[in-house]
Amino acid sequence: MPSIREKVRRKVSRAIRDFEMFARKDKLLLALSGGKDSVTLLLVLRELNYTFEALYIDLGVPSFSEISEKAVREICEREDIPLHIVRAEQEKRISVQNVTQDYPGKECNVCGTLKRQLFNRFALENGFDVLLVAHNLDDEAAMLFGNNRNWDFSYLRKSLPVLHGKSGFVKRAKPLCYVREDETKLYTRYLSLPVVSESCPFSTGKSRRKYDEILEFSDERFPDFTETYYRSFLGSAAILQSLPQEEVTLQPCEECGELSATRLCRLCAVKKGVWKKS
Repeated sequence: MPSIREKVRRKVSRAIRDFEMFARKDKLLLALSGGKDSVTLLLVLRELNYTFEALYIDLGVPSFSEISEKAVREICEREDIPLHIVRAEQEKRISVQNVTQDYPGKECNVCGTLKRQLFNRFALENGFDVLLVAHNLDDEAAMLFGNNRNWDFSYLRKSLPVLHGKSGFVKRAKPLCYVREDETKLYTRYLSLPVVSESCPFSTGKSRRKYDEILEFSDERFPDFTETYYRSFLGSAAILQSLPQEEVTLQPCEECGELSATRLCRLCAVKKGVWKKS
């Protein structure tokens, strides 16, 4: 019986191959948070002899960001991985904590936009071919389940393992798409890896957790429901990609220049106090 280390390595290797995520000649950037998933991906890529660099974004969350940065520095130093650090406050003049007063309960929405912009900009400006994000199978299944409510195909496509790059956006790949969350927990414990075990103080009680609970209940009633659900989606990916897509016209944000579907991007709208939360 294979060890958890070998099992996870095989799943990542198979995902990279099945979805042609990247080649060894590609310049790879790993989005590193210090949590179990991104640290697991870092170690597996190292074992598979891929060359890559890591980027950590300091979101300005008191205490939590400091703990996360310490873990990130420790693992990158130990594994000799080039590490880059970007401060949200310096780059965008905003931190997640700034959002709480005007938009309580919406910190995760703003945080997601903040990370996407900073990761994408850094990757493009520094010539990276692929941005690697450590979303495991359970992450993707929960997002897919939430988007299933409205059958918005543009959002359903975001649950695919590879999001191909286009003008202004770097290619994104999810090498942990076959790996369950429990497996990354076991992996980091097995190897005694320095990971952040605390949760972000702004993440409690959000909709993602509700979807997790529904899927966990389904797994109890129907063993392997979550994995079957997500893998069935992957099996239908060709059909999904063949459907016509609604063209969204992107334009530079009037304030910061980031591509946006509206006059102001979400971050600039937040900073001006004009973001519509609905």
